[in-house]
Amino acid sequence: MNILCPNCQKQLQVPDQFAGQLMKCPLCEGAFTVPSLPKASVGVGTGPESARRMPPPPPLGGGATAKPKPDGAPKPTVAPTPVNLSLERRVALWIAPGALAAVLLLTFFPWYGMYPNGENVGSTNAWGAAFGSNPSDEVWSDINRQDRSSSSQQVFPVILPFDASSTVGYGYLLLPFLLLFLPAALLLSVASALVSLGRLAVPPPVQPLLPLRSILLAAVIVLAFLALCMQAVIGFPLENAILEVAQHELSQVSPDMRSTPEKRRAVELRMHRTLAQFGLRTTVWFHLTLLLLIVALGGTLFDYWLSRRGDQAPPLFQWKRWTA
Repeated sequence: MNILCPNCQKQLQVPDQFAGQLMKCPLCEGAFTVPSLPKASVGVGTGPESARRMPPPPPLGGGATAKPKPDGAPKPTVAPTPVNLSLERRVALWIAPGALAAVLLLTFFPWYGMYPNGENVGSTNAWGAAFGSNPSDEVWSDINRQDRSSSSQQVFPVILPFDASSTVGYGYLLLPFLLLFLPAALLLSVASALVSLGRLAVPPPVQPLLPLRSILLAAVIVLAFLALCMQAVIGFPLENAILEVAQHELSQVSPDMRSTPEKRRAVELRMHRTLAQFGLRTTVWFHLTLLLLIVALGGTLFDYWLSRRGDQAPPLFQWKRWTA
């Protein structure tokens, strides 16, 4: 039988053979008495001896009868509690705009920099990297100048001649990302959401493109994502500027020091050791930007799928939660 625990009001499943007995709830550990089954019919007679009772219930599980625990309060089985989650389209419409707005905010956070031993001695955000900003710390630059002037540069310089006065090039893939792809994706996502909610009037020349707005938005987001990935592959301007200085210093090494494969490898290892002192790397904010672009793309495709469903009910995601 299915009953409610009088203490915690949770639904429990109790075998009929425990009707009228004292039980203990497995959820709240509270004791209660299981309601009795409907009474059987009584035969003709005047005394209690003539009352006929129902026969005992058949054994469970092939002859194995469930027995109460020694404390007299067996724990009944608990049915799983279903958990439902439904995502309506009016909520899914704002996944892409929210993610893209967060990406725009993250462009003002450091994306790339120099972190020797984890210490920030020069980091730049997306705008600084795109327009060739040199973020080198002045104190760090002064230390490099002093160490370079006092150290002997016999094979390959231990300290590269790179400081705050060095020139850093432009991020040619970051420029279209910041000035074209990201603004276009953000404006298109907000406009698409407002049109779907009926809060934005569309001019007649643009109306034929309305069924394709999700596809166009997804294409712009993909272009923005690819621009960032390609920029990371070819290197940020700060990284390329330091590598250019290192290659120049490598070309100044005497040919006698590179006459054999062993000597050439020794020079290259010294160059890599020098470059490792800069601690060049992308930051967590750059990685979070890539993740948010993926979220924006997923939200756009999910909204497109919901729009294709028409007037159907929103999808229902259900799983069962078992309570110990």
